[in-house]
Amino acid sequence: MEFTITSDEILSDRHHVLRQMRYDIEAGGGKRQSVSREVFERGEASCVLLHHKGRDTLVLVRQFRLPVALWGEDGSMLEAAAGQLDKGETPLEAVMRECREETGYEPAEAQFVCVIHPSPAAVKERLHLFYAVVDDASRKGEGGGLADEHEDVETVEIPVAKARTMLERGEIRDAKTIILLQWFFLSRPR
Repeated sequence: MEFTITSDEILSDRHHVLRQMRYDIEAGGGKRQSVSREVFERGEASCVLLHHKGRDTLVLVRQFRLPVALWGEDGSMLEAAAGQLDKGETPLEAVMRECREETGYEPAEAQFVCVIHPSPAAVKERLHLFYAVVDDASRKGEGGGLADEHEDVETVEIPVAKARTMLERGEIRDAKTIILLQWFFLSRPR
């Protein structure tokens, strides 16, 4: 679909960038229309679902998320390990780094699952989703995140059967983690 950006104003550029953008686009019937939207730029990130096959558990992380708490919900979210790509870093390099930082695990390899755009109507963000198998020997550190990034991450290991029940009951509410769990359960032989 062809479009032309006619204006682009930065409203905020602190941790992420918020823009007010105006663009012209061809609508149905060949008419051109002018549209104005705020776009929140979060960039690219990678996320990984870790599976400890020996114990048949999934290694997730729990951390506080202010936007969730602002809805009046428990802001303590259970998620797959994830983080933004550093400059010049590939999605695979980022996901391996985040595994180390958040969980202490260093998997030998990670399998690419898919790319998603979590909230495409207003957020410019692209997430690369991965799956990796870990074992006791691949646990090289404590995890917990980085203090200089104000991360307070708890590593949580959940039996696969319990994770399925939690998913079915809506107890796991993070979109990227839900997608990875659904992929895992669809791909896994019963």
